[in-house]
Amino acid sequence: MPIPIKDFLKSIPFLRAGVRSVRQRWRDWKYDPARWIASAFRRDQHVSVVQIGSNDGLTQDPFHALLMRHPGWSALFVEPVPFLFARLKANYPAEPRFRFENVAVSAADGSLPFWYVAPEARASLPHLPPWVDQLGSFNRDHIASHFQGDDIRPFIMEVGVPTLTLARLLDRHNISQI
Repeated sequence: MPIPIKDFLKSIPFLRAGVRSVRQRWRDWKYDPARWIASAFRRDQHVSVVQIGSNDGLTQDPFHALLMRHPGWSALFVEPVPFLFARLKANYPAEPRFRFENVAVSAADGSLPFWYVAPEARASLPHLPPWVDQLGSFNRDHIASHFQGDDIRPFIMEVGVPTLTLARLLDRHNISQI
């Protein structure tokens, strides 16, 4: 009895790995947020982006490549964590279409304690996931809840951040449409 083609292909190790790789690339492409965003705005010359919690502007960020590719697009980046804010500004050119705010968005203008994982945590805890520096919260326990045990607790840092309401932030930058 002849062997089904699917079983035959599975029996060839290097071919199986190649097919798996192609499938993964297809899934990555199919669900790529940058592709969906670009498709949604393909006819628009001028797009205004407001990104709350911008992190470093590169890590898992679907907008960076799009903003660099479309000179008519502008962005307001909001990042409360100081070391991430510095990276964010360094990852974009000094152009008027890119604006930056080192604040947190909150229910009221003022100042609040904000919690994040210190960058030194990676050196001491090599098992940390790659998204660890994307955690930030007004609630310290929220950060800790992402990890088992108390290993991360000494690396959860507090910084006082200025806060703005979303309406005030948009007014400050004369943004009337997103």
